[in-house]
Amino acid sequence: MEVISKHRLFSTPYVNLDKAVVKTKKGGVLEHFMLDYVRNSVVAVVMRGPFILMVKTKRFICGKDGWEMPGGWMLAGETPLDAVRRKVEDETGYEVKKISRLGMSVPLVGISKKDHLFFVVEVGDQISGFNRDLVEGLDFFDFDKVLKMIRKGLVFDEATLSGLMLAKAESYV
Repeated sequence: MEVISKHRLFSTPYVNLDKAVVKTKKGGVLEHFMLDYVRNSVVAVVMRGPFILMVKTKRFICGKDGWEMPGGWMLAGETPLDAVRRKVEDETGYEVKKISRLGMSVPLVGISKKDHLFFVVEVGDQISGFNRDLVEGLDFFDFDKVLKMIRKGLVFDEATLSGLMLAKAESYV
């Protein structure tokens, strides 16, 4: 495909919306919209022994309650390790003991180019409360329980599902 033109439709400090006009291999022309996130994001598969720590959230956009892995956008100038530590401590209140890199994905690969960076994070004691503006609750689960929660539709976030798959592939869970 060949990009004929591209321009920004909307911009915020977090995400931009671009529109491209693209020529296909067969000579057709189509409009394509892209979300240009300003920063990459981190996702933490949080472990304490054999158990996975997950946070309960209410996602107003889709109107669903669900269980997810802690994570979010990196701040300007922040390293991935600093970002994952910040997100885990903020969203869970647990002390980060060890961080190991798991992998990455490109969510919404057809319309976005930013990465989700995945880590396994081992935690110790809870040293503070969790951020109640972002998180409704948290709990530890074994992997079999998480699979049951997925089947019931209680775990549906792409980043969480990808993080679990990577952690399973690397024998963390």
